[in-house]
Amino acid sequence: MKDNHILSVAEFTRFPGMDLSDDGKYTGDRFREDLLVPAVLDLEQGQQVIIDLDGTVGYTSAFLRDVFCPLAEKTELSPSQLLQKLNIRSSDRSLIAEVRGYIQMRTGVCNSSK
Repeated sequence: MKDNHILSVAEFTRFPGMDLSDDGKYTGDRFREDLLVPAVLDLEQGQQVIIDLDGTVGYTSAFLRDVFCPLAEKTELSPSQLLQKLNIRSSDRSLIAEVRGYIQMRTGVCNSSK
């Protein structure tokens, strides 16, 4: 069995905040499409993607929405399946709760809250 996938947002960018791929190369869209979706789709039985949210200067809601709201649709998994496959880590418990909330939202609901 392979090891769990570990994704550190701080290794992607220390300044997560822009919300559209046209705005730069360190966006939520790019993190999701280039790193997170492939990692989730590559999981074997019993593996998880560990997402480390620590080490950045902070997060905008737009970045988090862009990463996590469309994730179920992009991976063709239900939010509950995703929550089993993702291990979200942060020293800020409210940030973990926010991310879990975005995973459980439908994409259309997230888009209307921008």
